[in-house]
Amino acid sequence: MKKILLCIIICVVFCTIVCSANSGLIPIQIKRLFHLLTMPDDLYHSIVKDNFLFWVKDFSMTYDIEAKYSDNYAISIVCHKSPYIPSGWGCEKQQYVFKGKLKVQFYYKDKLILTDEIKQIKAIFYVKTDMKYLKKIELYTFNVPLKKRYKNNLSLKLSVIEPDKTLEKYKDSIQLDVSVTGHK
Repeated sequence: MKKILLCIIICVVFCTIVCSANSGLIPIQIKRLFHLLTMPDDLYHSIVKDNFLFWVKDFSMTYDIEAKYSDNYAISIVCHKSPYIPSGWGCEKQQYVFKGKLKVQFYYKDKLILTDEIKQIKAIFYVKTDMKYLKKIELYTFNVPLKKRYKNNLSLKLSVIEPDKTLEKYKDSIQLDVSVTGHK
């Protein structure tokens, strides 16, 4: 009898979590754990993908953020084909270091709700078969809902304050990417 009662309680708790997954009542860490356990097919799909000009001073673009999942997202540079950016693995002189500075602004409808700067790399991911090259460079992470309450009607304005001229030679192989991050 105790086992049956325990199973019923577990089912009720699980159903409550599933049914209220889009509400602001459940902490983002619990939602993230749920996503990792259920692993939706489109969890890591990009919500923004663009040929952003990281090497042009004062270049700016605004993107609508249509996040399907309440989770931890990253603004990244993705290398989708060769030539890949050297990681510096085994050769210090070739290690890529982000030399630019970007301004990140989040808007809810037309109201500015968050401003920040990107000055360095947050995380790197290597090309699967060759650690000498980078596949993805995460520059900034943020949670959706933003500030624990903004999920819909969000936009992101990204501006180049100081250009990273190194990225210009990879302009045909890199893109700006915003998607659920693979790490905390």
